[in-house]
Amino acid sequence: MPENNIWNEIFTHDGRVFEEPHNAIPGFASRVALNDGKRMLDLGCGSGRHIVYLAQRGFEVYGLDAAPQGLALTREWLEKEGLNAELCEQSMFAPFPYPDAFFDGVFSIQVIHHGLVDQVQAAASELQRVLKPGGLLLVTVPRGQSERSREISSVEVEPRTYVPQEGFEKGLPHHIFLPEELPGLFAACDVIEQHDDGHNHQLILAAKRIERA
Repeated sequence: MPENNIWNEIFTHDGRVFEEPHNAIPGFASRVALNDGKRMLDLGCGSGRHIVYLAQRGFEVYGLDAAPQGLALTREWLEKEGLNAELCEQSMFAPFPYPDAFFDGVFSIQVIHHGLVDQVQAAASELQRVLKPGGLLLVTVPRGQSERSREISSVEVEPRTYVPQEGFEKGLPHHIFLPEELPGLFAACDVIEQHDDGHNHQLILAAKRIERA
């Protein structure tokens, strides 16, 4: 099943699903603001919890997602709040429709791991391409297979990439990263923090390296 269809069905059936921002987003937003940053990209913005939160705080926010129903819910929420954001419907594995060094901050919360390794690497490369030198990156991915995912039948299609055969994310790949993999995935950046976020997820916060002449 295509990546957009699975979560599109979830948003159609369950609505927004997530309402509150991830607990790392307020601190990330503060760091970007202290760095004189304004323009942010949410990769895999879903139904808009981070888009709305950041727009409420005066950021220029962009969201990219493959699920049209998620984007429709985001637009509805923005309109209700009297806010604006730039939203784009496309796969995160295709080249992003943004120029090089366009964003002050880029982030992806529990999204970028939903692909095969070469796809994830392509998305990570695009995140770094559109980030300004000195700009900040925040990504969370699963720390390991959760107890629930271990209970669900899944097929390992490549090393540490599992595709559930049942459940609400049936057919959607989940790549499980080793902690040492993440810095290499974002090789254009210097790691500021890397730790467990308290929800069985790994978190990496990094700054894009400024190349000296």
